[in-house]
Amino acid sequence: MKKLDLNEHFISRIWENQDYFNNLKTTDERKIEIINYGKKNVGFAGADYNNARLKIGDVTFSGDVEIHRTFRDWNLHKHNINGKYNRVILNIVMWGETDNVLPKTKYTREVPTLILSDFLSMSIHKIWKDIINNPSLEFRLPCQKTNQDLLNEFKEKWIKDMGITRLNYRANRLKIRLEELSNPADLSFSYPKSKQMVLKTSVNYKKLMWEKVLFEYICEALGFSKNKKQFLKLAKNIDFDILKKYKLDLNQLDAVLFAVAGFLSTRLEDKRLEGLNKKSKIIDDVYVEQLIKSWELIKPFFNVEIMNYNEWNFFRMRPANFPMVGIGFASGLLYSLIYDELLKKIVLLIENSNNITKDIIFMFKNIKCSEYWHKHYCLGIESSYKNYLIGQDKIQSIIINVICPFILLYSKVYAKAELYDRIIKYYNSEKLKEKNEVVRAMQNQLNYKPKSASEFQGLIHLHNFYCIKGKCNECRIGEAIFARESTDYLRIILY
Repeated sequence: MKKLDLNEHFISRIWENQDYFNNLKTTDERKIEIINYGKKNVGFAGADYNNARLKIGDVTFSGDVEIHRTFRDWNLHKHNINGKYNRVILNIVMWGETDNVLPKTKYTREVPTLILSDFLSMSIHKIWKDIINNPSLEFRLPCQKTNQDLLNEFKEKWIKDMGITRLNYRANRLKIRLEELSNPADLSFSYPKSKQMVLKTSVNYKKLMWEKVLFEYICEALGFSKNKKQFLKLAKNIDFDILKKYKLDLNQLDAVLFAVAGFLSTRLEDKRLEGLNKKSKIIDDVYVEQLIKSWELIKPFFNVEIMNYNEWNFFRMRPANFPMVGIGFASGLLYSLIYDELLKKIVLLIENSNNITKDIIFMFKNIKCSEYWHKHYCLGIESSYKNYLIGQDKIQSIIINVICPFILLYSKVYAKAELYDRIIKYYNSEKLKEKNEVVRAMQNQLNYKPKSASEFQGLIHLHNFYCIKGKCNECRIGEAIFARESTDYLRIILY
């Protein structure tokens, strides 16, 4: 069989379609049964598929699957010394070699290997033509060809409704977290009918709960796509009561956050360098020494879980988006929330501002953070240019995804009717420059360009809760297009 030079993405397309192969066996003749392909790993370090389930011989395995062109790629890619590949249960190669040496993990375990080309049900050339003539159906909606006949006004109404639904969905997530931190019996959630407060907050710690929830979900946003869970975990580990009781300076707050994040570990060096384009020299750093000393002094006051620094992702990230830069900003945010009444300032701004976006961007850009993080992107590694700890696009994303639902919830609890109306009006009118692959695909499929934050978020909600779940019969667009008795349209193929 003539070997085509196929990349790993193309080989993955073959692996995911069982029409292209049959009777799979490992190189040592054990039969392979696919129970679950697992989840495709997009953009993260580690194997190509996570949490797969395969029966190999008489044993069912759960773990990761790795895709390669040839046997030699395992060592060429240095998987044999990388612990992130220790969970690989099957190594798939497209082509065999004269010397098919089984790959080994960092701990010298041999990894079962499949030579995919040996089990193809048709010629590789036919498969190649089939795939290139049938591109991935990612985000392909069943209504794509026929929804063009619907009036834009009809789509607009539904998408706007989805936007408000998403706003309330996010607000409810904050409400659940607030209830975890407070006494649920003290909270009254309803649409405001007057300006009178319906919740008394004479106890200081209850006020801090609002600030803690806001801090947690802004931190989640600071993690971008690869460190969202890690940032949220870090923020949840921070005890606001302790910080309020012992007023700490900014350097001490830095020490708390970096220590809890696991970055004051003595095993930090390799993590600092991971993902960099070139080798960087790590030098002795006075700031780092200050953090370590500060943490040693204040650590006895904190009963807190210390994260493992290996939890954080640096792989394929721009240095400006490294988590340490975000933590540097989070420290300044934390100081402003606890000691400088940032939440009160945000509420007053939304109540009175003529340009909410511009004013909040200015406010966030002027949050005082340690000067160190304007010149470094990792502990001990200088940046060749001045860092802006948070960009304008990220702030606008935080406004829409965190501050808007937060203020919506706040206005309901305290029955602030004018505040409620202002945040809804802002959400329905604010234009977004944010780039989002789901929105881009949805607007192409629906032939509808979102004009506001509400419509932008509405397309995301429609995609996440209707389209990919096949709920066409619950979607107004689907109802208008398809006959109710039809079920074919409920199928959607995603790559």
